[in-house]
Amino acid sequence: MSKEAATDLCSPVSPGTVGVLLCGCHGTMGGPGGLDAVHAALASDPDVAAVLSCPDLCSAQGIEDAATKLAAASCDRAVLAGCKAMESFLPGQGTAQVGLADGCSALAMIRDVCGQVSEGGQVWSERAIEVTRNAVRRVLAQREIESLKLPVIPAVMVLGGGQAAAMGVLALAEAGRDVHWVVAGADPEADTLSEFGRFLRRTFSQVDCLGCGEPDEESRTVRQAQAHPRVTMHTNAMLSWCCGQAGHFEVALTVGEGQDVVPVGALVASLTDLAMLPVDGASAHERTSMTDLLGLVRQLDEGTIPKGRIALVLDADREQGRLANMLSLAAARFLVEAGASCVRVYCRHVRVAGKHLEALYRSARAAGVEFVRHDGDLSISSTAEGSQIVATDAQLGCVLDYSVDLVVQAGIAPMLPEGTPLVSLLNRTGRSTLGPASRNVWFQPHMTNRPGIFVVGADGSDLDLGRVDSDVGQAVADSEALLGDGAYICADDAADIDPEKCVACLTCIRICPHKAIDFDSEKESAVTSKIACRRCGVCAAECPARAIQLPRYTDAELDAELEQHSEIAVFACANSAAPAAASAIRVGWGAKAAVQVIPVPCAGKVDSRHILMALERGAKHVFVLGCNPESCQYIDGASRARTRTAELKELLGQAGLDAGRVHWGALISGEQERFLAMVHEVALSLETETDPERSMTAGVNAQ
Repeated sequence: MSKEAATDLCSPVSPGTVGVLLCGCHGTMGGPGGLDAVHAALASDPDVAAVLSCPDLCSAQGIEDAATKLAAASCDRAVLAGCKAMESFLPGQGTAQVGLADGCSALAMIRDVCGQVSEGGQVWSERAIEVTRNAVRRVLAQREIESLKLPVIPAVMVLGGGQAAAMGVLALAEAGRDVHWVVAGADPEADTLSEFGRFLRRTFSQVDCLGCGEPDEESRTVRQAQAHPRVTMHTNAMLSWCCGQAGHFEVALTVGEGQDVVPVGALVASLTDLAMLPVDGASAHERTSMTDLLGLVRQLDEGTIPKGRIALVLDADREQGRLANMLSLAAARFLVEAGASCVRVYCRHVRVAGKHLEALYRSARAAGVEFVRHDGDLSISSTAEGSQIVATDAQLGCVLDYSVDLVVQAGIAPMLPEGTPLVSLLNRTGRSTLGPASRNVWFQPHMTNRPGIFVVGADGSDLDLGRVDSDVGQAVADSEALLGDGAYICADDAADIDPEKCVACLTCIRICPHKAIDFDSEKESAVTSKIACRRCGVCAAECPARAIQLPRYTDAELDAELEQHSEIAVFACANSAAPAAASAIRVGWGAKAAVQVIPVPCAGKVDSRHILMALERGAKHVFVLGCNPESCQYIDGASRARTRTAELKELLGQAGLDAGRVHWGALISGEQERFLAMVHEVALSLETETDPERSMTAGVNAQ
């Protein structure tokens, strides 16, 4: 890296007086005299105004008492030197209560340093002094984080009909919230999921599959919601467009020939648009020998019971969720007991890991339902007598050719067509479901990738109907937390965009997984929503103009913390790699190499300049460790970090440098063994000066 580039990373430090709290951990920290040496070295540091040694800083009260003493010594910034137990006092957790600047504090993990060395107190003291001084430099580069009270629109819009929507409308209205209820037809009770629910209740009344009470309860809930004085009904309405951010959405509804624009603070979508998967390019409704699951349910409700050979086809082009499985099992059992000569269920897997699904599966098999596992290579064609199903049996490996009288296309796709305004608002493409978070381990089922937009009901058809009440309750609670009394309180630490540097390339707007950035035509610059921003820092790493900084993790702060003497620098995602690293180092690993772990909010925050800076500072190896890409809390932050690291390695190789000094890895917070597999052997190799690439365990760079 050039000298000019290195200088640009270092912004002038903020004025302030730093105090250091040293935790002695009841006399066990650093061995005899170890903590005294750290105290003496820091007390002579010109950047440190006061040093306070404390026997125990594990409790919130102990930290508050010690911090109060620092404030009395005219310190407005603090470094807490100890272990992760002190994290509860870090930014946003009460510093203002004792007179310290919020956001101007840092944790120096000197307890973890104990596990990095095998020699006595002197070696520990030297490392502890260095780690604490790095934290002091970082605190000096921080700015105070203020608390914001932002106005929001206190109304909520609920999209869709059925019980899930009605429950949400009623709960919000009874909480004193103005609710706009939008349904596509004239009656919110005329909903596909409602029909499914009534069918299941009637068919399996002896088993509480739904936990939804009596059959008439749904109608009663809908009527109560419609009649509530705080509810405004929008019937026969369709979405035209919607835009905005959490707390400030604008939704255009087409009603007849007119259009209404409704401002709301949050949206709750009840997924009811159940699209049938296509078979041979024609609608199942056009074929007498084919129907879909909704058509079958309606026939059974009307008392028209199909006879003969019947096939229920699940997973036609993708694996279905629990709702499709539940309905298929219920219908198959019903058909056998009603006299069908043969009932087969075609599926890729029998997914029964849900409440009562296992019991339904066993009862269906006991009744005589046959199950065929196919590998996805399945075709359905019409014949003069009915339909022909050709499938490859996944277990036997042979092709099964079966003639049936009726094919029930059991696939349920709760999707909105591509181009639907809500899909665009959620930043999804290609007939994606409204619930992209449903398969992300960090998100609850009611969440989406967009703050302020929630889903209830059959999100991705992956919910048991008995959990509707719970999910509606969570969506209502989150809406209330967002809207409050018309104001949202948050820290002013969202991604900060400098309008003087912004070149309006729109990169940040395109890549933000939460759509928290918009373009302000008056400022001629991108702007960040303080409410919608998730503080991941991916936009800062991707900005080509370097116009974006993330408070608490600015370039200046990361630059200040990078050590001059660390042999291995690890940029660790705070949600996964950082906890794993702390656990691994704390147990001790026997390597003498100096390892510095630098927590970042997401691996996607680490850009190539940070990696090059670490190498320039003397690090022999640099790791970027994050979540597994498919379970990144910030949707695609880990994927971007992996791609960016691979591109840098390729550039280093093209420049004739050792690309093997830069590593990417993915792990979860509990995988301390995986952290050791990635870093430990590299540390040992530095002691013996062997080729680290040969000594690393298999899979270190596999991610």
